[in-house]
Amino acid sequence: MKKNNLTLGLANKGRLADRSLKYLKKRNLKIIYNKNKRSLSGKIKGMENVYVNLLHARSVIDLLSQNIISIGISGLDLLADEIPSKRNKIKVIKRLDFGIAKIMGIVPQSFCDVNTWADLEAISEELRKNNEPLICSTKYINLARNALLKKNIKNFSITKSLGATEIDCAQNRSHMLIDVVESGKTIKYNNLKTFLDSKIMDTSAVLLANKQALKNRNVAKIVKLLSR
Repeated sequence: MKKNNLTLGLANKGRLADRSLKYLKKRNLKIIYNKNKRSLSGKIKGMENVYVNLLHARSVIDLLSQNIISIGISGLDLLADEIPSKRNKIKVIKRLDFGIAKIMGIVPQSFCDVNTWADLEAISEELRKNNEPLICSTKYINLARNALLKKNIKNFSITKSLGATEIDCAQNRSHMLIDVVESGKTIKYNNLKTFLDSKIMDTSAVLLANKQALKNRNVAKIVKLLSR
């Protein structure tokens, strides 16, 4: 890639994908794909040096931190889940009005006495007596660890979920989940619940840029266009 070229990274699937493309379209930015949409790469029409890569939403964060791509749209939750050395290289330009959800602690509905994080702490200490940890299943490893420690839960183990996190409690692979909640219907259908103070953070799609790349005039110009 030539020095003056820049790459914009967008999610290629999931809750951010279609809305990210609509966000560009609303600003009259049309993607000309190299072959077709399945090629996952292309250029912005009328902008000779602006390329587009359609990536996993987590890869957008990772490649931004390495300055392989200059600008991206991903989730604030995914940025928060990264280690500080990566997060610190990325600037949040703007929170967008889609991909809106909450990251929350979730437990089975059968945990009738769990209404707060303090109740989960009590359960974790009961498990400690049997040399067992409170098992949390999540896609957000760093975010979950920090949240549990902040809630004074010290006896825990985190299991990385690779998808369909809601099923982990039903299959007795975990005591609780930390996951994204939008309408709440999915957790209800899977006999799960949130509790009074279970929210860890609000999230949404965000426009991001590599801090070093922002020093480039062309990058700053595209960021300004995208942030309108």
